[in-house]
Amino acid sequence: MGWNFQKDSEFTGLFNHHLAQVIESGLWNKIFKDFTEVRSEEFWLPDAASFGFESVMLPFQTLVCLTINSMLTLLCEFLVYRLKFK
Repeated sequence: MGWNFQKDSEFTGLFNHHLAQVIESGLWNKIFKDFTEVRSEEFWLPDAASFGFESVMLPFQTLVCLTINSMLTLLCEFLVYRLKFK
C-alpha cells in the first residue's frame, strides 16, 4: 500500500507519525486480518442448461418464416409498382 505526497511535503512527517502509532497499537494488523481473510464460502449455482434441437427450432423457424414473408411482401410491392406505372 502506498500514499503519495509531494517531495519535501510538511505532511509526510505527520502522516508517518500517525501511521507508526497505528502499527504499534496493533490496529494495522487487525484491519489487515479483517479485510484479507480468505473465506471458504461456496455459492450454489445451477448447472448450465444445454440447448437441444427442440429448444432451438422455434427461433430458426420464426426467422425463416419472417424472411419468406418479407421477400413475398417485397415481391408484391414490386409487382404492384410495375403494374401501376406500366
